[in-house]
Amino acid sequence: MPNLVKFIHLTDDDKAALENILRQSTVEESLGYDIELIYVKREEE
Repeated sequence: MPNLVKFIHLTDDDKAALENILRQSTVEESLGYDIELIYVKREEE
């Protein structure tokens, strides 16, 4: 079976941009969870 792994080389700027995208989606996910939690707590009052 042939080796299907391909290596890519990223510049520091490219790597930083990809890490920022990853961090941004994590922040958005966390914010969505917080908003949902607040909504549920207000419904319980």
